Amino acid sequence: MSKAKYLIPFIITAILVLTTVGTCNTTKAQALSYTVTDTEIVVSGVTFEVHISKSGGITAYYFMGYPVLGTVGEGVTLNVRDKDWWSHPTTMATVIKDPEIKEYDWGLLIKTYSKVELPEKSFFYRYTTVHKIYKSGAVVISTVVEALKDSVIKGGAILITFPCKYYANGKFIAYRQGSISFTVDSFPPEYNPEALQYGEVIVSGPADSGYLVPPFEEKINILIVFINPPEIKTTHVSDERGWGNDYFWIRGWVAPAWTGLNLIPTTAGDEYNFTWIVFPHNNGPSFSESFINIINEGKTANNYIHNVEKIVKSAKAKADLEKARTSLSKLIPAICSGDLDKAEQFATDAYKYARSAYSTETTRAGIRYIIIPIVICVALYGLAAKKWKGGAPEEEEKV
Repeated sequence: MSKAKYLIPFIITAILVLTTVGTCNTTKAQALSYTVTDTEIVVSGVTFEVHISKSGGITAYYFMGYPVLGTVGEGVTLNVRDKDWWSHPTTMATVIKDPEIKEYDWGLLIKTYSKVELPEKSFFYRYTTVHKIYKSGAVVISTVVEALKDSVIKGGAILITFPCKYYANGKFIAYRQGSISFTVDSFPPEYNPEALQYGEVIVSGPADSGYLVPPFEEKINILIVFINPPEIKTTHVSDERGWGNDYFWIRGWVAPAWTGLNLIPTTAGDEYNFTWIVFPHNNGPSFSESFINIINEGKTANNYIHNVEKIVKSAKAKADLEKARTSLSKLIPAICSGDLDKAEQFATDAYKYARSAYSTETTRAGIRYIIIPIVICVALYGLAAKKWKGGAPEEEEKV
């Protein structure tokens, strides 16, 4: 299985609106502090507290005092299932190295190292997870899953749990390519198997992003965006109370093949980088929708850049393509700090420069393969006409 090649310059995205500044398209940065315990790193801002497991992933996210993500179940994690369907999320893996914590102007970077090795199940994986916690409250999670030996699995998913107690009668809106893909209009207050689509699934469909709306405050939204892969073909929203749990699940399946993706590596040495973001904020649905649209603009620009890379040869086209990459790389810091207006401008510029590179290359190709051959043909025609000037060849003299 090849390593992730797409969206590398795009490998971070998310926003968390905590306090409004001027317009709904800007959020205010908060000072961050952190505490290291035996099992996790607790990062605190003015309005949020996020618990990062030392083995990778989020075990709990509190926003404005509410437990909006995790606190029960696996949390926010990459989860791989062994051949017997048992779950092995990053949040419950074995720590193999102390986490690395670095402070930046934008926030904190926490890198964790863990593994799960079960010889009796032919299951051998290492998880290396980078968490970027921005002062805005945005959290970008990037987990590299590496097969240490040939392994056998049943599936894998980007997994997000959230407590039934706080989301009963709440909503979830899933998007795909800028349009609503499916919705949960009201999470059931009580477990009702007859209301489920099948099994424990409330609803399912393709999605590249979405947001949760808890019932106690509609302005609070929890953004969820898939970056790599950029779209999940099969996304389940599930009610786990039938299994004796007290939480709902959002599962973005990334394996096996029947889900539409098959990205969990199973051959020794292969790996894949899964990247997604969660971003609780209190600016309401309009902010969430704008955020999702800008992310899609960035993905479109990134895809365009990737396609132009295959044909670019001229110096000018290469220069424009580099400008496109630079603009796209600036989108991430802007959107993660909550400045949607600036982020949108970077997405627009990235597409503009990529388009310019394409136009330059197609013009060059047109000159080389169309104009020049036409000029040559015209020149040859002129030479031929000059040679035969004076009319048709004389007839042979009759004897």
